[in-house]
Amino acid sequence: MATEPGFLHELIRELHSLPAEKDWPRPVLQRLSSELGDAFVGLARFSQEALDLEQGVWVGIEDEHALAGLSFYPEGLPWLTVFGENPGEFCEFKDQFSADQLQSSPFFEEWLKPAGLLPITSMGSLHPGGPEQLGVMWVVVGRRPFTRGEVGLC
Repeated sequence: MATEPGFLHELIRELHSLPAEKDWPRPVLQRLSSELGDAFVGLARFSQEALDLEQGVWVGIEDEHALAGLSFYPEGLPWLTVFGENPGEFCEFKDQFSADQLQSSPFFEEWLKPAGLLPITSMGSLHPGGPEQLGVMWVVVGRRPFTRGEVGLC
């Protein structure tokens, strides 16, 4: 289970054992998704202009329409407004936005809702890059509220 002490260490070990040039570790993310109740997990690398997506991987969504929409992820995504406030800090988006705000955004209405991701609870963080380094953003979206242990893990 995700909240057991050994799980996080195993996950980190798996991530660090991958070669740097390799694509994002889909099996590791699928495992995290599974441990978090089949949550949608998204990881993206981006250039300095945070909206210029360089590479992303999304697990927990198999719906073709929803996956196609992720290429337009910056449009109508409420949490992009708070990511820059505390770079590198994990946040649970329910602390920033009401469920109504999240669920009425174009991103959820057009892409996540058709994939069955309601009720929605979300969390994630942004780690900005620099002139020579890509930034990283990750987001976890659940089909049910996350437990304190799951939030602690993330």
